[in-house]
Amino acid sequence: TLQTTEHTFEVTIDYNKLSLEELIEKVKELNAIENIYSVAKEVETIKSVFYKNLRDEKTASKTSFLEEGGEETAFVFDQKTENNFKSAYNQFKRKKAEYRAKQEKAYASNLHIKKSIIEEIYSLTKGEEKIKDTFEHFRSLQEKWRNTGAVAPAHNNDLWQSYHHHVELFYDYISINRDLRDLDFKKNLERKTDYAKKQKLLIRKNH
Repeated sequence: TLQTTEHTFEVTIDYNKLSLEELIEKVKELNAIENIYSVAKEVETIKSVFYKNLRDEKTASKTSFLEEGGEETAFVFDQKTENNFKSAYNQFKRKKAEYRAKQEKAYASNLHIKKSIIEEIYSLTKGEEKIKDTFEHFRSLQEKWRNTGAVAPAHNNDLWQSYHHHVELFYDYISINRDLRDLDFKKNLERKTDYAKKQKLLIRKNH
């Protein structure tokens, strides 16, 4: 029984018990799986078993031919089965190359998107938006980050460190701006209070 998901492939088959034709059919079945990388090890295992069994079959066929009085130079082994396997295996290699190219293209696109998100988060700390609007913008960028797919493993760590660093900078910026806002509010209140006191004094003097 074969159980497949997008990322994993569980095997409960003893390929050594299958005939050459059955091994070819298994490769064809695996070629139909979208994430071809998830079954790559299984295909390579089948290839190893196939060629071992093919050699054994060829040896047995040659031995039988010679025992029946045939000349060694006259022995011919039918290549049809091997050619069928090569056809299925080559299809696997093509799908693997296509999948890799598609994956690398997606990685590159996701890397570009995530770098632009980091730049936008950085720009928020230099903007003149109201804090509420800035924070909403920041939240939408975080959501966009989460919804963007993976990047190549070679870029993953540095990219995450950069993102985390700029998120911290943003929170520092928000905190500072809130402190400044509160300070301005306090100063304005003091000015209003002081102005009100002066107005009261003037009124008293005039009366």
